[in-house]
Amino acid sequence: MADDISAVVSQFFLKTCRRRDRVNRQEISALMAKIDLQLDYEFPVIPVTTGSAAELYIDPILPCVGDNDIMFHMSNVLAIPEGYSPPVQLPAEFDSSVAVYEIIDSEFPGFVYLLTTYLLTEVTNSLYHAIPYYFFDCKREYISHWPTLGDSEQAHGPAVARERKWYATYLHQGEVKQNFSVDRVFCCRCLLWPPQAADWPTRQRNYDWPDSATVDRVVSNGCDVVRIAHPLCRHDEWMADSQWRLSFSRAEVVLLNSWKRVQQIVYHMLRVFLKSEPGIENNDCAAKTLSNYHIKTLMLWACELKPRSWWSDDFNVVEICVKLLHVLGVWLRDARCKHYFISNCNLLDHTDGCSALRTASRLESVTKKSLSKWFVDNYIYKCVRRCFDDTPVCDRVFEFFIAEESLQGMVSFVDSHRGEAVLPYEISHEFSSAHFRLLCVVTQYSLTRKSCSYLMSELAKIDCHLSIYFIAVAFLHVAYETSRDSLTDELLGVLLTICRLSTQIPMIQNAQKRFYESLRLHITKCDRRCGAYEGHTRPVNPRHPSELVELLQQSAVEHLTILCQIEARDFRDKFAMVTTEYEALYAYKRGDYQRCLRLSKPNVRTLVKEVLVWQGVYAVREFIQLLDDDIASLTGLVTIVNDLDGRDYLPYPISQRTLSLYLMTRCQIKLHHSVTSLAKTLGYIRDGLRENRRSPNRWTVLNELLLKLLERKTEKYIKNGRP
Repeated sequence: MADDISAVVSQFFLKTCRRRDRVNRQEISALMAKIDLQLDYEFPVIPVTTGSAAELYIDPILPCVGDNDIMFHMSNVLAIPEGYSPPVQLPAEFDSSVAVYEIIDSEFPGFVYLLTTYLLTEVTNSLYHAIPYYFFDCKREYISHWPTLGDSEQAHGPAVARERKWYATYLHQGEVKQNFSVDRVFCCRCLLWPPQAADWPTRQRNYDWPDSATVDRVVSNGCDVVRIAHPLCRHDEWMADSQWRLSFSRAEVVLLNSWKRVQQIVYHMLRVFLKSEPGIENNDCAAKTLSNYHIKTLMLWACELKPRSWWSDDFNVVEICVKLLHVLGVWLRDARCKHYFISNCNLLDHTDGCSALRTASRLESVTKKSLSKWFVDNYIYKCVRRCFDDTPVCDRVFEFFIAEESLQGMVSFVDSHRGEAVLPYEISHEFSSAHFRLLCVVTQYSLTRKSCSYLMSELAKIDCHLSIYFIAVAFLHVAYETSRDSLTDELLGVLLTICRLSTQIPMIQNAQKRFYESLRLHITKCDRRCGAYEGHTRPVNPRHPSELVELLQQSAVEHLTILCQIEARDFRDKFAMVTTEYEALYAYKRGDYQRCLRLSKPNVRTLVKEVLVWQGVYAVREFIQLLDDDIASLTGLVTIVNDLDGRDYLPYPISQRTLSLYLMTRCQIKLHHSVTSLAKTLGYIRDGLRENRRSPNRWTVLNELLLKLLERKTEKYIKNGRP
């Protein structure tokens, strides 16, 4: 090729690996995995996201996150370094009674044993008293690995791998089955920085990375102890079950997030190459030699030992990768990979010499030219396929640019096409998937004060859009449960929790203030005090439950409308979007057909001729209470057919276009509009049916049925001049 391949490939990664500035599917998947984990265990657990989902902030075309790594510890267990005094104060996440284990070194650096030592009992708020185990005439014992594996679980290093299935209801692509693996890593929490890594915070650093603030933050997080024995000890039955390893996953999340963007890009490139190159990791021998952790260690050392100029954004990232691969080859040849935190720990002290030498030779033979060509054939080509949905067009595009020897042209084309055509779909899919999963959590699991508080705090870390959507769905959930039975103390606790935590979301402060005042007045009207609801489970039977249901529905619609306005501000240049669909829906429910028609007409005009339309609503019980009987009946029929086919229950979406058209048509009929106006509406309906039939799938069924129902009612109205 005429172009300087390595420079062009470098520019491709620097252009396309953007900083993630929107909701990310991996973050939502991790949150769902943490909720699942808490529901699976009878004892209280505290989960935290680790691994790539928490470490990387770049958003390349090809995903840089594989499994969701969730580390969790029990709230009644704690580890402390050997010889240290037990703590007298603990974070609020710990129980009132906590077993304390001492961390005892093994003969292998970084690998330890846990020995029962103290029992902490809470005497006042978060203050504890330590009682030695011998006080209870108990023998100190080494702790074996727990909890035990379930039937469907498989050990994956220190993790337990579980496969999780999700269906994403994307209105443009239909049903998208998403299988993702969750690696659950049980750990024993240690709040102190381990003495095994005592020299890490104070060692000499010539290039100020990590800086002192980052070092302080890392040290303050302490470490964890995970259940895995050293490879050379796994054949010994006792050591295999009783040896643990120090984990610095929390520290690594902090450090990798402090990297410059170019450093994260290089890390992504190295991982892709070492994972996909057959001569390195995809054979059995080499797989025992290298892992992602060796690449991470290589990068951590490089970031500390190389000057900032070495990582300059205009530097050739392919050349950086080549140099680092050569360093890794030397490490393999010498069988020496120094642990980044524990100075006397060698991560290659158990490798097979022959396979290590073969892999080292392969790494040392990599050149700028060979690595650049590898990325063109194995990465950029896949990006082209991703941009064109694996259609035959992508092969013709790729072959055209290769034949023209214009790699630069292909890189520019892919980057431009992604920004203009692919990225909008990706944004829509991410939000649709996130809303879908949050809806599943609320509808399928019992919403409590505790789960509500946890979800609110976690969603606030991801995206304010999701917090607002969750609040609206939670209001509708409480409204549904109240109308079906009664307002329980737990449900009222959910509402009060939302009022307390939502003050941190500026966009809805006024809406929340109005809701809280209305809720307070309602409770006062029912002669009940807020404090009377705390700590009780008996149902509350107010004199006017319908007023509370109406208040919750109205507030939910207000929050959803605010969310639509925020999303329109952020994405209107990419999508056909309307902001009044929920107001129109609520007006229809209340019988205000004039207002509903006023709101729906411009929405139909905006949406009817557009291809790229923002997501709609899901036909679940929380939203069905806002819909009419015809939609509820059709949803029931679709669900029954779904059950007869043996499929899992999944909420069906109604697109913005279909919903707006439905509301407008029904209002025109109820208000006895002219046959001429209904004839024009009938044309819109038939256009919608043709559009819907272009890509039929199970997720367009409800839209199809609604449009057919509208078509029949409109034809009857035109024929008879009445409904």
